[in-house]
Amino acid sequence: MLLRLVALASAAQLAEALRTVPVSSFAAGVLQSSARDGTAAAAALLLAEVLIAKLPDVFKVCLFACSSGCGRSCPFAAAHAANGG
Repeated sequence: MLLRLVALASAAQLAEALRTVPVSSFAAGVLQSSARDGTAAAAALLLAEVLIAKLPDVFKVCLFACSSGCGRSCPFAAAHAANGG
């Protein structure tokens, strides 16, 4: 249901609706806990893909900035550096 809502919403609607919702943490939690459930993992990956496509300035930085060397600030840069990423 969440994936369908995100897929159908406009970028502006998503930006407003997800401003205070930790959707990245939700998707990461689903991926982490769905080792045996391929359907849930696939849905979480699709959710991430749609969010990156519709709101790249919000979501792409956190996923790619630390390894790409783009110079943009990532809120998780310290954690990535500590883990070798």
